Amino acid sequence: TTEGSRRISSSMRRKEATLNDDTSSTTTICPGMDMEEMITTQRRNIDAVTQANRLAFEGMQAVMRRQQEVAQQMLTEMQGSMKELMTQSAPEEKVAKQTEILQANFEKLLENMRELTELMAKSNNECADVLSKRFSESLTELKDQVESLKK
Repeated sequence: TTEGSRRISSSMRRKEATLNDDTSSTTTICPGMDMEEMITTQRRNIDAVTQANRLAFEGMQAVMRRQQEVAQQMLTEMQGSMKELMTQSAPEEKVAKQTEILQANFEKLLENMRELTELMAKSNNECADVLSKRFSESLTELKDQVESLKK
């Protein structure tokens, strides 16, 4: 183990010396590449991810607001339905009214689910569009940099 520790320490010292060597520069990492352009490209990538995250957050907020509105609306409708059921006197009328209310609520539930799904899909598409556009731009920038190296 002592021999192993010495080898690791020696290896670490060599790496540290290489990193601290004044003759090495960032251009030796990617000879001929414009490091400033690479940094700018990475900043644009980070900006695109930030924008996509903001869009995702805003989309989630919109979905949550709509869910809250739907829940409030359903609660109000349910209260009205319960009052209406209480006014029915004959059992047959109550069963018929319950069936009618159940069907209407089920259809409304499906409609609300469709709406929420569309909201989420819209948000996801907006995020994907931002990232896809930036990915394409990034590839073009990289290609341009590689082409400039050939000259």
